[in-house]
Amino acid sequence: MRFWPWNNLPKLRYDPGTHQVSVSLDRSFCLTERKAPQKLLKKAVAILEAHKTAGEIHSYITHTSRLTAVCNAMIAMGDEENSFSIDCVIAAGIPKMEGISIAAVKSEDTSKQLRTLLYLTIRAPRTLIAAWRVEWLEALIIEKLSAIGINDRPHLAQLESTLMRAAAGESTDQVPLMRAPEEAALESGAVHKSSFTISVNHTRKEMYAYINNPWFIRKAHADQQVLQALENAANKSEASRGTDYKVHRRQVSDALKAARTGIQGIGLELPLVILGGGTFTLGESTRPVNYPGQGRLFIEVSEDRMSAKIVRFNMGIYDDTTFVPDKGWLTRELERLGVAASVTAEKMGEALEKIRNKETLDGLEIAAGIPSTGGKEPYLFLTYQVSPLALSSGEDSRQVNMREIQQRSLVRTGQVIAEIKFKQPGADGKNVFGEALPKMADEPFEVKVGEGVDAVDGVFKARYDGAPGIDGNNITLAKAYIVNGDVDIRTGNIRFDGPVEIKGSIEANSIVECTGPLIVGGSIMGATVRCKTNISVQGSITMGGQGSVIAKDAIQAEFIENARLQCSGDIKANKAILNSEVISGKAVETIEGTGIIAGGSITSRESVRCGNLGFKNGATTEINCGGDFKAELGARIRKNRLTRLQNLQEEVKNTLKELNSKSASQMTPRLEEMKKVALRKQGMLKGLIEKAQAHLRAAQAKISYQEKSKVYIQNLLTTNCRVMIGGKVIPIETDMIGCVIQGKQRKGSYIVAINEADAGEGASGDTGEASPKAS
Repeated sequence: MRFWPWNNLPKLRYDPGTHQVSVSLDRSFCLTERKAPQKLLKKAVAILEAHKTAGEIHSYITHTSRLTAVCNAMIAMGDEENSFSIDCVIAAGIPKMEGISIAAVKSEDTSKQLRTLLYLTIRAPRTLIAAWRVEWLEALIIEKLSAIGINDRPHLAQLESTLMRAAAGESTDQVPLMRAPEEAALESGAVHKSSFTISVNHTRKEMYAYINNPWFIRKAHADQQVLQALENAANKSEASRGTDYKVHRRQVSDALKAARTGIQGIGLELPLVILGGGTFTLGESTRPVNYPGQGRLFIEVSEDRMSAKIVRFNMGIYDDTTFVPDKGWLTRELERLGVAASVTAEKMGEALEKIRNKETLDGLEIAAGIPSTGGKEPYLFLTYQVSPLALSSGEDSRQVNMREIQQRSLVRTGQVIAEIKFKQPGADGKNVFGEALPKMADEPFEVKVGEGVDAVDGVFKARYDGAPGIDGNNITLAKAYIVNGDVDIRTGNIRFDGPVEIKGSIEANSIVECTGPLIVGGSIMGATVRCKTNISVQGSITMGGQGSVIAKDAIQAEFIENARLQCSGDIKANKAILNSEVISGKAVETIEGTGIIAGGSITSRESVRCGNLGFKNGATTEINCGGDFKAELGARIRKNRLTRLQNLQEEVKNTLKELNSKSASQMTPRLEEMKKVALRKQGMLKGLIEKAQAHLRAAQAKISYQEKSKVYIQNLLTTNCRVMIGGKVIPIETDMIGCVIQGKQRKGSYIVAINEADAGEGASGDTGEASPKAS
């Protein structure tokens, strides 16, 4: 049976308010119906044709390229579920709107694109314009431009403000409108340093928010950050220019809410431009006139214009019947005199109290300026050590790669290393008329910079990639070795005296040695890696039984499996440490709450922390916590040596057993020689094993223990674990949930609940039952 092709199409929605036809497209539909856009457009046209016949709209436009781009983008989004969907406007109706004329701007040079797209004139009754919507006007402009071969869209924020001004009765004759900003090119998974920018057009007296980052748009509370930035811009403009900008809070929130589930949320038609606010008055603000009691108040302004006092106050005001000297009259008089913006609530209240008591206002300081200040108590702020998450307008940490956030050792060319800040920052001032006063000079602060550091106005930037060095007020920069790909047979081994960053992975049998921090963008696979500071791996460390990873300060990776790791500091994995030999001078930890440590052996001086410890069915997990790092390593080396000798001894023993089982007639000269060699090896191995056992006992005797070491398990502890704390083997008789294994007994047990881990230190003689819950 063949179904009618429209039956499986997503349902179209027609909005009678905007006359727009939209559709919710999910990824599964885009994957199965690659030619569906044309079907959807035909159906949308049918809907609009019906409304055109009914006289509700005059014409309509379709967004063919937009629909095609959305489908292609949804198909390419391999990280999203097939149920992921967005809303897309695919066609728009245009009601009849008379009184609108458009003069397009064309460049004679086809290779050059002018910023101004058109000049818009609106001449219609205000009552009629007030009923128009910006969506209608945008569709009308797109239709008219397409008819003459121009496929650009107008600057939507400027178009919206022009319509608002026309509805308010202002003249909108030949108003220039710019083109919509160019689409932002975003790489997959990219997070921009600046998710949005605020622009103030002082000529038009408008504020715009340009939002470039789709991940920021999809953030639940993005509107709060944009609104706060708009408020700051409005306050700054008022302080510097005396222009009173009003922020359109509801409109900004509504626009971002719609974009969150729309095409901008997947990176199309960006930057998103929102009209953030404005004065919506085509000239400077005028002072009030023709009100009762006008011109009855006088002020005297100080020479520095920082203080205004009321003078020549006429007490006859209180007996004048032509007006009432109330708050409204006082406010208008102060606006007329130009000082209203500098009058605080306290000064206004003091003046009104005197008016209520019919007292004179002579000599009352009614307005005071705000003096400018310079920065005090300067200090050097190390910007490069701050998490990129904190510097990116409050990006949601769930949307940011946590391994990238941990990298705060290297800087890129042009990146800010440090900047001079002040515990008491300086600020611009303003006089009683609202005129800006420049900020005073900051307290001097001398910073010495070395090669590779540029200093401009208290900001210190890197000339090249490298590792910053900060010593007091001295800043230096050591160059870093950058590998823009994998380390393999093509690149050869890397040995570098300084920091190293590898954009790809370190392949098997490769060697990487460095003295500075090592950053690996991919994984480490069967390689030998040594670093004198810390190693950060965005992917996994999977050694396959070969190679090793050694660092001094710290090792961190997403996943560790079948690997040999050694570090004087912390060793951390985001998800799991499996079947690995790990030696840490501090702590071993899985970061995620469900992280697991299982199989292999873990040696840690201070603590082991994980979500789950051990396999229920599988290799035994050995934990040795609290021993001396270097002594443990020496004992581990000697134990491995003894194991190898014992394995060789067992092989020789089996060989002799097989040869001795043969009869005299079966023993050939070659077999006789093999027997003699095996007997010699057996004698030598016996002596070597005795020496290795003695060396192992001596190494184990040198191990010192700290009793405060603990093993923390958030979720499940299995019995298939062999745990030693402070040199003592802790028996694990049953599976436990949410517990801590410690070297001292509490309530008769070495295993306690997490909330009791640090309680009762020294109470090893307590009696009672252990608190963790048995699984």
